[in-house]
Amino acid sequence: ATGGEKLLGEATLHHALPATTSFVSPKAGAAGVATKNLKITWSPVKNLTAYTLNLEQRGKSASLTAHVPGSVSSFAVPDGLLLPGTEYQLALGTVSKTGNISLVETTFRTAANPR
Repeated sequence: ATGGEKLLGEATLHHALPATTSFVSPKAGAAGVATKNLKITWSPVKNLTAYTLNLEQRGKSASLTAHVPGSVSSFAVPDGLLLPGTEYQLALGTVSKTGNISLVETTFRTAANPR
């Protein structure tokens, strides 16, 4: 519209969102999680292109983002990344062939005195 004309239109959008996954480990809200040798695992979802994982220290800007193939259902957190006695937010997205993403989130707290 160039002369102040009003335009009216209608559209129907369709998005096929992938199924969500669920975390196996660490459990939602878990406390005392190891800071070393942590493997994040989840229930596999069929017909995905990839998973996108985001691990973030609560209240801080430090985060780790990883993209893994749809054929895997785990991610090993690099040793030295997690701090003792700290709360983390974990998000995992299932990515469809069309690029649509469905997210699940959880939090966990690392052990105060790691072994």
